[in-house]
Amino acid sequence: MRGLVVALLVSFSVAGCKLEDDGIVGRYEVNWSRTEACGETGILASPTKMRTTIAIREAETDTLQWIERGETHTLLSDGEGTYTSTIFQVVDMRAGIEGAEDLPPCAVERLDTLVARPAESESGEFESFDADLTFEYAAAAGSQCGDLMSGEGFSGGLPCTIAYEGFGARVVE
Repeated sequence: MRGLVVALLVSFSVAGCKLEDDGIVGRYEVNWSRTEACGETGILASPTKMRTTIAIREAETDTLQWIERGETHTLLSDGEGTYTSTIFQVVDMRAGIEGAEDLPPCAVERLDTLVARPAESESGEFESFDADLTFEYAAAAGSQCGDLMSGEGFSGGLPCTIAYEGFGARVVE
């Protein structure tokens, strides 16, 4: 089940980007360090360090696109040099389990937040950036997930947060 968290993290990671230069302002290697965890074992275990490569594209005014493995995440500017993207989803933890219709509902809400703060050079190019990445998990209202949490290794229970701080440096091409 550790694969679940790794799969979630991969949604914000990439081994490499090969894109046409359509508005690409740069490619960056991002080194992430975990600052908060939901436990060291079980379904929400997460690596302490990660390294990814991403591309950034300028989109509309006050909008950047964070591109990884062909996925594009739109980051909106707050007008003060910070760009943010959020993704919210609810996962039915009993989906696909035989006999689940006889069990109480168990849904987990997940909020992923990516915040990037680019550092511009004198020429106005993004040379590097600092970033924060968080994955927040909480039981949805009316959910009764106690049996799954103990059986699937939710070591700290819900709600919990996995958080990373990252630094991205331009990849010289």
